[in-house]
Amino acid sequence: LNNAAPAPNVASISTGTGQFVRPTALSTPRPAAAGSGAVTFNFENQPVQAVVKAILGDLLQQNYTIVPGVEGNISFSTSEPVDSSQAMPILETLLSWTHNTLIKTDGRYVVMPEKDAVQGNVAPSLGAAAPSGGMQARLFPLHYIAADQMQKLLKPFARPDSILLVDNARNVIVVAGTPDELANYDRTVRTFDVDWLRGMSVGVFNLQHATVDDLMPQLDSMFGSKGDTPLAGMLRFIPIKRTNALVVISTQPNYLN
Repeated sequence: LNNAAPAPNVASISTGTGQFVRPTALSTPRPAAAGSGAVTFNFENQPVQAVVKAILGDLLQQNYTIVPGVEGNISFSTSEPVDSSQAMPILETLLSWTHNTLIKTDGRYVVMPEKDAVQGNVAPSLGAAAPSGGMQARLFPLHYIAADQMQKLLKPFARPDSILLVDNARNVIVVAGTPDELANYDRTVRTFDVDWLRGMSVGVFNLQHATVDDLMPQLDSMFGSKGDTPLAGMLRFIPIKRTNALVVISTQPNYLN
């Protein structure tokens, strides 16, 4: 008996946090900074000239000229600091909303009405649609949830055409609304932009007397998304045929036990 091989490790469970929303989002303020290269934008009905000075002149320290005929006011903010590398695309987006544009010629930027610009010299933009009259726009950088998934969460109570940009590559979403509506969107984004993977619990179960092919149909019939038990949809099963093991993922660690 002393020389007998140890019994195989039948189960291994890694417990997650079990938290999938940020309940303190209604009361906890956003961080004031996000690194040395971070910047926050907050323009409330500001003239184009003031916005250009703030971004192109004060922030980016670039030489620029604003030609006659450039006009319009801008209402735009970011929900939290964004990397300064996004300043130029943001500026070009804001200019496009007022039918102006930004070109670079001979190492100097020129702000002009878009009807006078030569295509090909125009700076890149975020591509966000312009907000409707009187609405403010806000950019939300997302950290843990994809922009298109956040759109699905906001859409049921957002007014039509309020979502101006859904960008999965940059993982940002731009939304327009009244100040009260933007505050509501802000709370919703903060509540659901959480690390879902950290919340999940994972169990690895090595089968001793059956194969994964034998068990999978039975487990799915009880606990899968189409099951007929109270726990249907609460567990996800991934078969590992090579080692005859089941990986089980759940939002509730107790279900794995």
